[in-house]
Amino acid sequence: MRLIAKSITRVLRCTLPVSLRMNGFRGVTGVCLSLPAAIGRDGVDLVLDPDLDHLEKYAFHRCAEAVRNTLAGTG
Repeated sequence: MRLIAKSITRVLRCTLPVSLRMNGFRGVTGVCLSLPAAIGRDGVDLVLDPDLDHLEKYAFHRCAEAVRNTLAGTG
């Protein structure tokens, strides 16, 4: 958390894993997942889109579905 604050206040533009609400990223919407992002003065400047093999893409979508199902069960 301290590095995120420093990145914003000092405009370091660090790349850090942060939790973001997905809005169509790799076809995922409506859940928050952690992704690598460049953090600057205005918060998230750029979400990085790393190359993933087919198993990693599958795991990403399964993770999003697990989060969605968990949230649906707690309502």
